Amino acid sequence: MPGYFGGQCQFRCQCRADETCNDVTGQCPSDCPDDRWGVGCILNNNNYYNDAKGTNYMGKKAKSTHDHEHNPSVKPCIRWIDQDHYYSLSDGSRAEAKNYCRNPTNSPYTWCYYNQNYKWNYCQMENINCVTGRFDVNCKKECHCSGATEDCQKKNGVCQTECAPHFQGSICQECKDGYFGTLCDHTCHCRSGSCDKTTGHCPSGCATGWTGDNCQTGTNQRVSVRK
Repeated sequence: MPGYFGGQCQFRCQCRADETCNDVTGQCPSDCPDDRWGVGCILNNNNYYNDAKGTNYMGKKAKSTHDHEHNPSVKPCIRWIDQDHYYSLSDGSRAEAKNYCRNPTNSPYTWCYYNQNYKWNYCQMENINCVTGRFDVNCKKECHCSGATEDCQKKNGVCQTECAPHFQGSICQECKDGYFGTLCDHTCHCRSGSCDKTTGHCPSGCATGWTGDNCQTGTNQRVSVRK
């Protein structure tokens, strides 16, 4: 469905200029609007997700405002690379402190900077849970629980019941390459590459010695006949 992505097309992407995202990855052609970030641009720049200190915040809210003079609670995040003001920080979470407002080592929140008349201060941002159907820091991963409306645990992706078909493991991730089926317990027999993880179909055709729609029938099996 155009404008949606994910296993059940349950996530509505929010690309710049209402562009259509990739229906599998959520990737937008022209990046996210200024107030959005993350996979499919579904994350709000005012928040970081499943990240207690905001260490992994990579939003790009770059809206400068002078409202801070009249309303101290207004504290927008600014891209460091766009500022003339420089402040030396020990940032253990990134190799280069040139990206977006993040949290320096041993500090409880991300830093913000407003203009040359104001000093660096802590951002007023909120750490919230991912939307239904996603988990991990910055909601990078998709839940794959068996129940149509069941949500997984937001930190580790564990489902309360079982994994959806074609997913396995403690956090219900996709079958490994070379395997397919509801329980990921069938081996692919493709001429080259892997098979479809749902049907077992081999785009390259069956390997020597195998035939059938999903290459599961052996052609070299010997049958013993009593005389």
